[in-house]
Amino acid sequence: RKMWEVATSVSVDGMIYTWELRSGAVLATYRGNHSGEANQALATIGADYLAASQTGKPSIHMWSWRKDQPLHKSAIPERVGPVCASYSGLYLAAGGQTSGSVYIWAVGSGALLKTFEAHYNKVTTLAFTQDDAVLVTGGEDGLVQAWSMAVLLDAGGAMVDKKGEEGRGIMALATWSDHTLPVTSVCVGYGGTCCRILSTSLDRTARLLDLSSRSQLAAVVVPAAITTGVMDPCETCCYLAAADGNIYQIDMLNFPTGGAGTSLLGTDEHRAKVFRGHTKAVTCLSVSFDGSIVVSGSVDGTCRVWDASSKQLVRQFEMHKSPINSLLIMFNPVEQLGEEKRPLAPCKPLQKYGRAEVDSGELGAVVSAQLGAQPMHPISSRIHDPYNTHHLPPHRMAMDIQEQTQPTQKQKEQQPGPSSTSTSSSSTYEQQIAALKQEVESLKTDNARWKDLNKALLSR
Repeated sequence: RKMWEVATSVSVDGMIYTWELRSGAVLATYRGNHSGEANQALATIGADYLAASQTGKPSIHMWSWRKDQPLHKSAIPERVGPVCASYSGLYLAAGGQTSGSVYIWAVGSGALLKTFEAHYNKVTTLAFTQDDAVLVTGGEDGLVQAWSMAVLLDAGGAMVDKKGEEGRGIMALATWSDHTLPVTSVCVGYGGTCCRILSTSLDRTARLLDLSSRSQLAAVVVPAAITTGVMDPCETCCYLAAADGNIYQIDMLNFPTGGAGTSLLGTDEHRAKVFRGHTKAVTCLSVSFDGSIVVSGSVDGTCRVWDASSKQLVRQFEMHKSPINSLLIMFNPVEQLGEEKRPLAPCKPLQKYGRAEVDSGELGAVVSAQLGAQPMHPISSRIHDPYNTHHLPPHRMAMDIQEQTQPTQKQKEQQPGPSSTSTSSSSTYEQQIAALKQEVESLKTDNARWKDLNKALLSR
């Protein structure tokens, strides 16, 4: 009973509900959201937090499961649509709605680790592989692309675009350009870098892609534009939500392939089974962990719970008063946090600018970004603690602060005699030192929280 499954859904009016699948009872309500009509605007960060992109302004709001009001309201470089968190909860990715760029943050420090141009038009969907080694993106340009996280987080990596020209972006690990209209969703299966990927598009096709061979395995066509698609946990079948209000179930074990690796499937009863009931387009889908339940959200403002084997409607959730745009199934986070009272993982407001974009005078912000973005820091490469429970010793931090804030001997010789200018410079250094000392205390607090989290995990 302690780990029962719940659904978290969000509608265009911004209301976020967490409710139980088996009974439909509302467990929690979260406010302060304005995610609008953006699909995949909701993401869970580890087991402690919830994030949602905001429509109409460049912002991402983050909630703790324990409070109904946002924990952080972070201003970001541009308006984003889809958001996705890594399975480890260490990274948060978001897709830009104007530039086609993808942004990656470190959740623990809030540092903007990477910004890169992923698509020629706005990004419509994001997904991490199970091992967090690859980020898969889809866009309005009809492309599905896979990106190596090791390359993205490498500060010294080659800056090469999709055409191999220097200076534009990072080279994609794999690119599929078979869709002729905007990509609406990507669903990543098990297997890490050897997984299969289900992509859907408004061109009415769903395509099964193989990441290891960078090839397309098969494709299916349904009668209406596909808004989203998911695979069941065993990857034996997939569910395709369409603009006609139906959900099409496709058997993946007998997935036929043509000579060119592509096949067309209609909606024959023996080849595709249909869930009928929604009166308007279905916008989001999710499957329970055992594959026995399918949950759908629609423009008609309802969430429907279906029995996967019989295709029958089990119950209907009608608390939302506007179209549903995002839906997730998870183990009940409210119950876990309420009983155990375990410490939360560190979570800081997301930074708007990366390290290269911060003004050189803002020394405190630079040091904060370097200490927070552990994969980028040269000292962190010698630390072999998987939970990041160690930081620089306090005395070493103090030495680094003094080295970076105190003027060199050459600068001292060039400085004029006692004047108002030197007094002002001294005051500036004192302010910087005070700010850095405050940052050190904050890092010490984060360090203690990581240690508590490490102890809690090891005691289980």
